[in-house]
Amino acid sequence: MLLLLIPLALSACNDDRADTVSGYAVNGPLDGATVEVLGPDGLLGSVTTDADGHFSVDIPVRPPYRLRVSGGTLDGMPYKGVLEAWCETTDCHATPWTTVVARLMDEHGFNAGDARAALAPTVGFDYDPFTRELLTGEPVPAQEFELNVVRAFLDYGAGVEDWVDDVVGCVIGEECRGPDSLGIPSAPGGAAPSDGAPPYEDPAQSAPPYEEPAQSAPPYEEPAQSAPPDDSSGLPGSSTVCSGTGTLDAACFERGGLEETLRRLFGDAPITDSDRIELLHPTTATTPVVGVTVASTLGGVQEIYLLLEDEEARLAFVYALSDRANAGLSMQLWVERSARLHAIVRTAEGLYRTTGFVAIAEPPALPPPEQGVSKLRVRARVGDGTARVKALVNTLTGEPSRGAGPFQIIMQHNGLLTGRLTVGPGTAPSPNTYLAFSFVGARPGDLLSLGIFSGSMGDSAQEFL
Repeated sequence: MLLLLIPLALSACNDDRADTVSGYAVNGPLDGATVEVLGPDGLLGSVTTDADGHFSVDIPVRPPYRLRVSGGTLDGMPYKGVLEAWCETTDCHATPWTTVVARLMDEHGFNAGDARAALAPTVGFDYDPFTRELLTGEPVPAQEFELNVVRAFLDYGAGVEDWVDDVVGCVIGEECRGPDSLGIPSAPGGAAPSDGAPPYEDPAQSAPPYEEPAQSAPPYEEPAQSAPPDDSSGLPGSSTVCSGTGTLDAACFERGGLEETLRRLFGDAPITDSDRIELLHPTTATTPVVGVTVASTLGGVQEIYLLLEDEEARLAFVYALSDRANAGLSMQLWVERSARLHAIVRTAEGLYRTTGFVAIAEPPALPPPEQGVSKLRVRARVGDGTARVKALVNTLTGEPSRGAGPFQIIMQHNGLLTGRLTVGPGTAPSPNTYLAFSFVGARPGDLLSLGIFSGSMGDSAQEFL
């Protein structure tokens, strides 16, 4: 009898053996990120991801667990977000999608299964789009989920909180900012919420996905093409025809040699290298859609230029700032081949420059973008007097013949001009691009207005801070 009890006891002890928790941390793959495995009493173990975002760590207790992922890099850029996941098995992944599930559990009383079940009718599918191709080899269908667009909005983790808020708002029915924020295409044939569980109504394609708020300031009016908007409200002037002060001259964006392009933009004015300009971008990109940030601590910044130089050089964009705008801009660019980037800042004292280089790992599988304007979305948050703004621009009009040429975005705060961004043809990827900027002197309840135009097409959007 004693002999029979011994193996039973050993079997019971084996139930308490250490388990190995393994998986991936994925926005794109997060390299060098810290993965913490948490139990009811706190930290159970931690580990660092490899270059593919994979991790594996021994844990002294059985599931369930909670994962928290932070730090590391994405495409060579510091990752600024925090990902979470609820793990019912030892095979567990952390993505923005699992972070939505964790938020629904923590703040809205869902269990894990109910949270996943509520997500499916909201988006029209029942898988995690961030890990689908990694785990199954099957790419995410673009007609179901615009993964690259969402990754751009997530902005190396800085936009995770906003995106999770948007998705959770749609699931619980409080607020849904529409398909653009979720990554669900709004074009015909795209995914739509299933019948019987509509956390939002799919808007008409010609209308914004939310009602425009009552206006407490004059709405943006599209300027006549032959008369750019008046700059008397605070944007600096410039002696060059290709400045950011309203000109949409296609000649400014012509390709040519670097020296020729610089002379066309700045004449013979000297350009000084400066370590007070920050140019952030991945060193290697796996697609031609590349996120770029230019910022400067130089005093009195008036304009920010970005040039791309591959076989030839061209102006990608110019951003003219009022004294209320912070000297920085983030934007997605279409970089067709490996290129040197030149960020040039104009102040009252002169021109300053820094450079970088981005390698495109593979030739683009998609044709170059058709440039135009069909809609504009805006999202803003205010804190400590600073408004941080993200905007989505739909750059595909469906009528390429009307979408030729550069486009321009006018930024207003309570009716006063804060900035003007002029973007060259073929610079912004299709069908959508995201950009981010900020300005000071903002208070809750203030009105932010953005207007965009290209040729005969345009759109506007407003948001109360």
